[in-house]
Amino acid sequence: SLHLEKNVIDELWDAYPHLDHHQVRKNLAKFQFEGDEIFREVGELSGGERSRLALLKLMLSSANLLLLDEPTNHLDADSCEILENALLDYEGTVLVISHDRYFLNRVADHIFKLTPQGMECHLGNYDDYRKDLEKAEDQTALLPESGLTKTAQKKKDREKRKAQKERRKERAIIQDLARKIEEKE
Repeated sequence: SLHLEKNVIDELWDAYPHLDHHQVRKNLAKFQFEGDEIFREVGELSGGERSRLALLKLMLSSANLLLLDEPTNHLDADSCEILENALLDYEGTVLVISHDRYFLNRVADHIFKLTPQGMECHLGNYDDYRKDLEKAEDQTALLPESGLTKTAQKKKDREKRKAQKERRKERAIIQDLARKIEEKE
């Protein structure tokens, strides 16, 4: 929704005419548009700069929910930091889909995991989510039915299958001997 022929300050001001000059420049500065950069045409901006400008416009809207799908893709490190800070200052709710663990650690306070059984909610950032998973794995390491560790249970199951295989071999030998006896008789 950016107009490539406008300059940066006009793009923002035309979208939010109720802001005064100071407010427009302050908001542009938060997204690292300072000095003469605010007079550059939007069409001359890099992809990351355009993303920053579009996000600024979006965050100044009255929206109380932002849905962001991989927002850090194609952003340089400075732009990612600006995005993180802007999202931390944002008053509304942000639902982010991202594989960027560092970004999630900075901005997330809930992690939602979609599973075939439904959705799991974990409080905290990505590191907290990983700790929750490790704790759950530790708790399931002991099987409640047998009191054995997973490794011991696997070993026991292997021995059981081996014993069943031996019994099948013995039955086959007995049946073969019975057939031979019957032929001799």
